[in-house]
Amino acid sequence: MQYRPLGKTGMIVSTLGFGCGGFWGLSLFDERQAIALIHQAYDQGVTFFDTGASYSGGQAEVRLGKALKSMDSTKLVIGSKAGTVICKDGRLRKDFTQKSVFLQVENSLRNLGLEQLPLLQLHSPRLEDLSDDIFETLRLLKAQGKVRAVGASCDNMVLEKALSFNQLDVVMMTYNLIEKQAVRQLLLAHVAGCGILIKSPLCHTLYCNDIFKIRKLSDIWYLLRVLKNYRSQLLEGRKYHWINHDETFQAIEIALLYALHDKASCVVTGTTKPENLTRNVNTMNKKLSHELIEKINRVID
Repeated sequence: MQYRPLGKTGMIVSTLGFGCGGFWGLSLFDERQAIALIHQAYDQGVTFFDTGASYSGGQAEVRLGKALKSMDSTKLVIGSKAGTVICKDGRLRKDFTQKSVFLQVENSLRNLGLEQLPLLQLHSPRLEDLSDDIFETLRLLKAQGKVRAVGASCDNMVLEKALSFNQLDVVMMTYNLIEKQAVRQLLLAHVAGCGILIKSPLCHTLYCNDIFKIRKLSDIWYLLRVLKNYRSQLLEGRKYHWINHDETFQAIEIALLYALHDKASCVVTGTTKPENLTRNVNTMNKKLSHELIEKINRVID
């Protein structure tokens, strides 16, 4: 495993982070297996674990907290998010008011079994959610010692506006071989001195030849999610099917390594399969050739 500084926070993170959400956090997936994956990731050198208050219907933090009970959390960087609230009917709504964010943080600390949250990020804020008030809330949380570093998980113009406040320690953004246009925001974040976390580095495996192969219940869940949320990108993924025939790397290895931009701290992805976790960890010790990177860059999305 390789490690990089998380911007100027003073924290160091593994270049591969484990995403604790989605199917991993649902009751459909056995809790013992979910916790075992966290322990496996830790044993294999992963030190950054990302989750959110609203992930997996609010259960992801709880599961991660159970896993952390038998781990030395002082050696880890745990990140969660606030701003998305689960309504009684299960729907999600945005709430970045100070009262709500403070309550969400207290709940996250309780769920995770932590006294301080190493990283708190605004969860997919809209342009109108970014104001002096929300950044004052983040400053208060740091001053009170409830969180060590603050950030925002967002993209495009929202990310640029968030950076303009000069208050963020970390940003989490989408960057992968299909969504390469985000390199501009990535460079802006780097210039601002932010730690950079890459979400969706695998771009939902839209480029893989076997994306429609069903082996487990989790495969059905992921496929339905792709068809619901990323159907328009399936055609873009076909432009990269050639990476499935590379003689040196698996397609997913290429995607992971491409997303780990030299200015990024960490790529974050989750899995419910131990073998996939091991492959992802081992991939972090590899490097793409300049020729392969250039070939990917020449593909026009």
